[in-house]
Amino acid sequence: MNRFNELFMQIAERTDISVVWNDFLTYSIQILSGSEIELLYNYTDKELQLFKQLFDYWQELTKELINKHGYYDFMGVYYEKYILATDKSANKGQFFTPQTICDLLTYTCPTDKKTVYDPACGSGRMGLSYYQVNPNFKFIGEDLDETACKMTVLNMYSHMINGAVNWINTLTREHFQTWIVEDEMIKLQDEPFHLEYDLCLGNPPYGVKWDRTDDFLKDERFKEYGYLAPKSKGDFAFIQHSLHYLEDKGQACLVLPHGVLFRGQKEGKIREYIIDNNWLDAVIGLPANLFEGTSIPTVLLIFKKGRVKQDIFFIDGSKLFEKAKKTNYMTQEHVDEIINTYLTREDVDKFSSSANLEFIQDNDYNCNIPRYVDTFEEEEQVDIKQLIQDMEWNCDEQIRINKELKSYFGELEIVNTQFDKEIERLEDTKETVIKEAKKIVQSSLDAFIGV
Repeated sequence: MNRFNELFMQIAERTDISVVWNDFLTYSIQILSGSEIELLYNYTDKELQLFKQLFDYWQELTKELINKHGYYDFMGVYYEKYILATDKSANKGQFFTPQTICDLLTYTCPTDKKTVYDPACGSGRMGLSYYQVNPNFKFIGEDLDETACKMTVLNMYSHMINGAVNWINTLTREHFQTWIVEDEMIKLQDEPFHLEYDLCLGNPPYGVKWDRTDDFLKDERFKEYGYLAPKSKGDFAFIQHSLHYLEDKGQACLVLPHGVLFRGQKEGKIREYIIDNNWLDAVIGLPANLFEGTSIPTVLLIFKKGRVKQDIFFIDGSKLFEKAKKTNYMTQEHVDEIINTYLTREDVDKFSSSANLEFIQDNDYNCNIPRYVDTFEEEEQVDIKQLIQDMEWNCDEQIRINKELKSYFGELEIVNTQFDKEIERLEDTKETVIKEAKKIVQSSLDAFIGV
């Protein structure tokens, strides 16, 4: 990848690196689709030759990486490592889902799904993760970011994954372009690709604003609920959208902020509808600070249509992480612990628990994990008597040291009245502190026994 970057940076000497990256993606898709080359920036003949070298080397390099690893998100890895990391990049808003989180979603799913959908696909990493357990599926990706869509298209092409990518506002359905990837060919389409899938894997943007009006209540995706997600937080809109197109017996796995578990008003009503329909299968709490761009803790929600079980399984995985410089990360052992616990649905003390729907309804449909997984650790009892003795000893020790220092200064015939003042202050402090401490203890004891 270093050689790839060297070639790329030669082209990027004259303009913004994000523009060159987008043009490289465009150039590659145009070559593969047999289209005329039309780029945003006016490149020299020498720079266009470098684009050709870069394209050829990308094809060669991705084959090597995929053969070595089984699958490889070349576009996402390069974009994170070289484009977002550079000061010359104008696009600092993107962040990508860590591979371990993609794997966590993948391994909670059946391996026989035919069509996989990601409502905020980024570089298509969720689809590539599922590819490692089932290479024979169709992938549908959607994203509002043009660059992200093109990265997904090329990642699909290099893995020979058939499907489509919609450059679209997932929530409002404002459409810009669609790429069809089929039998090692890329075609452009003016209409969005039809959505219908039996598995949804996604990490939508958190708390995103969406431009909705009351007319959306007539939209097939939302009207059965009777409520819309707030304009300031589109989290539940992504949930409603994803569930609407999910086939019977299908599964949806979405990573979202914790607020979706307990926020009230319209969001609470939507959550109530989902729970009453028995679509929510599991709530898995993840550690904080896993993602670049946000430090908030997140939660994995697993939805299933056509469920028989009348419960929701809760896992508190918030402590399963290792610290790094900028972000925390989950190891494969952490991921395996969550997956194994979810698949067995085993109650584990302070880690996992199953709650029946009636109990959740009695809790006003609040799905906050601590309500169902008791993680309370009893604090070690404080020995008040020992604490007071330690406070007395500390004062006595400080008085002793000051007296010793005073004698040393006396031997040196140095007069320093500060020692006398400090000794006097410590003796007064000792008497006051001990008296107040005993008073607080007695007051607490009286309150406990109800005097």
